[in-house]
Amino acid sequence: MKTIITTAFVLLIGIGQIFANPTHVQSAKPSGTCVACATPSGLAASNQTGTTALLSWAAVAGAGSYNIEVEDASGNPNNFAAVATVSTTSYTVTGLLPNLSYKFKVRSRCGGSKSNWSAWFTFNSSAAGNGGGGNGGGGACSTPGGMAQLAVTTTTATLGWNAVPGVTGYRINIENASGNPFPLNLTVNLPSSSTSHTVTGLVPGRAYKWKVRSLCGTQTSAWSALKTFTTPLNLTGGGLDHDDFTGAADLKLAELTAYPNPTTGELTVAFAGNDGPVELKVVNLTGQTVFTQQAAANEQMLLDLGTLPNGIYMLAAQNGSVVKTQKISINR
Repeated sequence: MKTIITTAFVLLIGIGQIFANPTHVQSAKPSGTCVACATPSGLAASNQTGTTALLSWAAVAGAGSYNIEVEDASGNPNNFAAVATVSTTSYTVTGLLPNLSYKFKVRSRCGGSKSNWSAWFTFNSSAAGNGGGGNGGGGACSTPGGMAQLAVTTTTATLGWNAVPGVTGYRINIENASGNPFPLNLTVNLPSSSTSHTVTGLVPGRAYKWKVRSLCGTQTSAWSALKTFTTPLNLTGGGLDHDDFTGAADLKLAELTAYPNPTTGELTVAFAGNDGPVELKVVNLTGQTVFTQQAAANEQMLLDLGTLPNGIYMLAAQNGSVVKTQKISINR
């Protein structure tokens, strides 16, 4: 009981001091003025190497440091998270994977207070995908959609996509696809008014793939998904612009063999399984027929190609609606 009374007395003394001297209590609070921290703006990404990127933002008045968070963005299958506190207005993030999307946000710290987080800013880790834009600060640079092959001939293709608002241009890339032995890797920059492009110099009866991205000043969008197409074959006219029916159910031309290949000029051609005459054509890479000859059923024959210049050609044999093709090379 004595202990309780003594404790109560000490407590009363403490309370008496508080009410008796409010100035003293006020002086016990932290000195100085509490500064409101503004949210950082002007977020940007630069110097992407595939595994690192320099992230930056505009300085905030009164801020002594900044908190930054980096994560994997939509479409990135790899989990990633990094946090840091820096006293500068930039931060180099490491440990990224090439050509993938990431996002970061930042907030300022002013003494004991801190701002709200900025909006996320999305970027690509590779220089080829420099600055994909974001949900805030840098503005979005959207990937084109509606990709389609508008017209395809034996040697050309017109490729189109939907317009993207606010872009300064587009970049299209066309390559040879799987199974196409003729190499092609063409990249073209186009103005914002162009939502289609015609590529020329293709090889008849071959597969190609293409993709497109938006250009937004110094930023670019992510590449679109790849689209593929095949140039047609036809032996009914002067060139090749007919579908290749190799493997069709009504196949009448089972095998086509040409040797030696490469050849210096004389080429032996053998075919079997046909039940009628076969038309042979040799076509150059521009789709022009440079040699024709008729052959009887199941015949082996010798073609004299000595007048043709060195190069790659397509040998095509047609029996009814069925076409068999083989690449040949003349090399003297």
